Amino acid sequence: YCLCPVSDGKVYVLDAESGHELVDAIDLGDPVSSSPVLVDGSIIIASGEGRVYSLDTANNQVKPLADVREKVDAPLWASNGVIYVHTQENETLYALNAQTGVELWQVSLTSE
Repeated sequence: YCLCPVSDGKVYVLDAESGHELVDAIDLGDPVSSSPVLVDGSIIIASGEGRVYSLDTANNQVKPLADVREKVDAPLWASNGVIYVHTQENETLYALNAQTGVELWQVSLTSE
């Protein structure tokens, strides 16, 4: 896959070798400003509004996972079923369950 989120809220899922769209553009309705991450066959992406979504490319379905209520510009990353979301407004790192979106923990990254 080649995942291309754009600022109008759409995510394009392209074949990495040919550049052809694998599914119709997925419209999240929120501006996308972070890089997506692939977790267990689902694309996880966050909007500039702080909402985290799971995109199922097999059926072109979007499932809201979580809302961290802060702007997300940094790339998402994942490991062992956990999604890590770094917000810039309050410099907070969130750990979310990749399947349910349940917040496992959060930590402030400021030196205050």
